[in-house]
Amino acid sequence: MKKKFMFLATAVCLTVQLYALMPECIVIPESATALERNAAGELAGHLQKITGKKFVILPESQQNGKSAFLIGATAAAKAEFPDKFAPDAIALRTKGNDIIITGDSRRGVLYAVYTLLEKYAGVRWYTSDVTVIPENPALDLPNLDEVYAPVLKIREVHFTDAYKGVFPARLKSNGHFVKLPQEFGGNEKIIGFCHTFGQILPAARYFKDHPEWYSMQKGKRAVPRWHQLCLTNSEMRREFVKVCLQMIAKNPDAKVISVSQNDGLGRCECPECLAVEKKEGSPAGPVIRFVNAVAAEIGKVHPDMLIDTLAYSYTRPAPRKTKPAPNVSIRYCDIEADFGHSIESGKVSAPIRRDVKSWSKIANQMLVWHYVSNFGNQLTPHPTFLTYKEDINFYIRNHAVGMFLEGDTHTDLMDFSQMRVWVLAHLLWDPSQDQEALMMDFLNGYYGDAGKHLREYLQFIHDTFRKSGKTVSCFTKKSIQWLSIEKIIEAEKFFDAALQAVEGDETLTERVKRSRISLYNAALLQYPYLQSINKTGVFTPEKWSYMANEVSRFAQKYFFNRTKAVIGIWNYETRFPDMLASTASTPQKCLDLPRDEYVDYQEMMFCVAGQNAKNPQITIVDDPNASNGKAAKITGPCPWWIQQQFHVPVKKGEKWQAVISLRMDSPLQEKVALYAGYHDGKKEFGHARISVRSIRTHKYLDLVMPEVPAADNVYVFINPVAATAKTPIFIDRITLIRKKGN
Repeated sequence: MKKKFMFLATAVCLTVQLYALMPECIVIPESATALERNAAGELAGHLQKITGKKFVILPESQQNGKSAFLIGATAAAKAEFPDKFAPDAIALRTKGNDIIITGDSRRGVLYAVYTLLEKYAGVRWYTSDVTVIPENPALDLPNLDEVYAPVLKIREVHFTDAYKGVFPARLKSNGHFVKLPQEFGGNEKIIGFCHTFGQILPAARYFKDHPEWYSMQKGKRAVPRWHQLCLTNSEMRREFVKVCLQMIAKNPDAKVISVSQNDGLGRCECPECLAVEKKEGSPAGPVIRFVNAVAAEIGKVHPDMLIDTLAYSYTRPAPRKTKPAPNVSIRYCDIEADFGHSIESGKVSAPIRRDVKSWSKIANQMLVWHYVSNFGNQLTPHPTFLTYKEDINFYIRNHAVGMFLEGDTHTDLMDFSQMRVWVLAHLLWDPSQDQEALMMDFLNGYYGDAGKHLREYLQFIHDTFRKSGKTVSCFTKKSIQWLSIEKIIEAEKFFDAALQAVEGDETLTERVKRSRISLYNAALLQYPYLQSINKTGVFTPEKWSYMANEVSRFAQKYFFNRTKAVIGIWNYETRFPDMLASTASTPQKCLDLPRDEYVDYQEMMFCVAGQNAKNPQITIVDDPNASNGKAAKITGPCPWWIQQQFHVPVKKGEKWQAVISLRMDSPLQEKVALYAGYHDGKKEFGHARISVRSIRTHKYLDLVMPEVPAADNVYVFINPVAATAKTPIFIDRITLIRKKGN
């Protein structure tokens, strides 16, 4: 019995009768484009693997009455579809003994071929290296009448695997980072992509001579860590336009240029900019006025160029008076949302809903930057998968014409990233599809008989999260707050069943083990806390070691330098085996404390983001003075700091205090060596500083930080401002002390 593949679609699809015979050949136009020739080749190659039959590709003049697949702008297609296709639109239509496969000339023709192969012939491109092509010599096709144009003109799923080879074309992904040759449709390039104020007018080049071009903060023109431009400065705007035109001249194929604020804060607080803000009721006011003015000048030279800007962070609320110009697009970023609940229903996301609806009323077109990953720790369970369809359709209802879904491009180990890529790409193409059917299609196709057990696991994770009453952001570090060690143990049974179901199949077993890494990671992060309450016995030492070695094994296979430089998981290849092997002495401040009143984090547990991968500013070194014989050596200021999350459960009314053990090799001098503080994902607080003089010793000293209330997402950060290669700072440990009775 032939396997049936069910896909829902918005297209009109009528099944009248089945072909007795497949078309005999594939026909392309006399002057076929590279895309049309490639589409024909893709169809011929896949059909041959399915049916065992070789399909000859002929120019239209040589069809000679043979039944054929007619690819692209053939005479029959032009007669059948005389009107111009919408961007990326596809058309499949039975005409006599022929099947017309056509669509938009840039990509639609190729997408039409992929639709026929996937929807009607059962082909699946699950990942960049896993394709399922069913053998079916008697393949029959229904009478076809399907015309479909995607609502979202720009579609991009930002995951590592989603950019490999020709896989993005088969996902029908066409965004900025999709690097495909023209025969596979190319991509929609954005000059600069985003955060371009600093790219177009870099402070290193212009600030010395023109400090007034840059944002005023606290009454001064400076270039601190977060800075923007002074958007009411007309001289700056003239230079800005000049540079934009130069950039466009160097990228003649691009149709979009980004004119957008730098990442972070630092908006201009000069009287003129603040006056505009007040009139507009939003910091987006000065931005939109500036972008409109730039767009007007660019439009005089390049009338078809679209100017893209961000509604992000402080510019997220729409202005009250000024509307974006017709050649300006708004790229709305929902970074503050609770992604564990749908944008439309989550309480935390109420401001997001308000802002999106406001922009949708005034923006000529809106793109959306939506977050589908957890940058706080991409290797822990991320319970967001059931909101995807709801969120995509929410934005479409509010007039979004494109979506960029930022996932994981740092490693291929994110929680079920392969499934997320496939499901998300299909929903971007056709948001009416049944998400559950898509998930089961992938899980059964990619994991075989383990699929049903993994679906049960995903439901368990989702339900556990929802019952906890917690939220999840795209920077959350708080998996322990909703996924206790007891729940992890309970979740293990689903993976045990999944592995048993594919026992003997080495490939499927490895895929299941790879997906189990997120659960192991969540357990291992809790190990220091479990030590403090004498509860590491929930697993045997052998099981702890196995989990640590599995995380290490997959990290070595799937991490690369950018992982370490960007998301702070710099030492996952060794961190957990080293943690289990650690024989650290008791922290000095805890000698008289019961063991359950402190949690000790050694150097291998620190997160370090913002490193130069080729010249890392922090390494783990042997140090006989350190509590476990090793320390983190810092040889430069880390822009995103050293961080240590509180992987401890939150109890109401409880306070914690961090103690940082450190030393420094430096000539005696009066200077701040480092400052530290707490961060809750939104703001810094509880700062402490220590001077070089205080820590110029081979012995470790303690920097005692203020007490802070227990909270979901708090971490300690260390900014080693004085660290250099000649004057390194060494961090031995960060200890969290529970302050009872407060």
